[in-house]
Amino acid sequence: MSKDDRNILKSLAHTLSAQVPLEDIPLGGVAVQLQATDKELLETAERLEIERIDELEAQLILQWEIGEQGVKVEGTLRASLEQHCVVTLEPLEVVIDAGLFLLFSESAGEDYGDWIVGPKDENPPEMITEDIIDLGEAVVQQLALELDPFPRAPGVVFKDVSSNPNDGMSHPFSGLAALQDKLDK
Repeated sequence: MSKDDRNILKSLAHTLSAQVPLEDIPLGGVAVQLQATDKELLETAERLEIERIDELEAQLILQWEIGEQGVKVEGTLRASLEQHCVVTLEPLEVVIDAGLFLLFSESAGEDYGDWIVGPKDENPPEMITEDIIDLGEAVVQQLALELDPFPRAPGVVFKDVSSNPNDGMSHPFSGLAALQDKLDK
């Protein structure tokens, strides 16, 4: 992938702008607070295919790790948004308070450098590209992971439609099954 292709993909992916150059991270670490603008809230809601986001903020601490080969990002994410119940289609007000922990490494795409990553590790290192850590993208991705993919209004129960032919319910292919029985005779 060429540098121009990466820049095009970057511009399409960004909905929350917060890029931190590595040179701006002091050895003792730095605290960063992100607050999405109205435009970023609209773009992020559209990207995540949810009705709306009213608030999106993150409190993060960036610290160098393992002899300055990587950066640890740790903090909290808070969002207030609206999703729709998958059963009733009612709007649901959702508040997300979540922790965020990420590792960034310039060698993440190779052999992870000195990072030790096993198959059960939840957070393998993210790649640092062009000496920049994209905190905005990290926050949006964490928000996407925190969203309930099948939100339901309180008290709403989803009635499962069984595909078991012995449950007494009529099924779309039950007529074909009867035909198959006649053909087999």
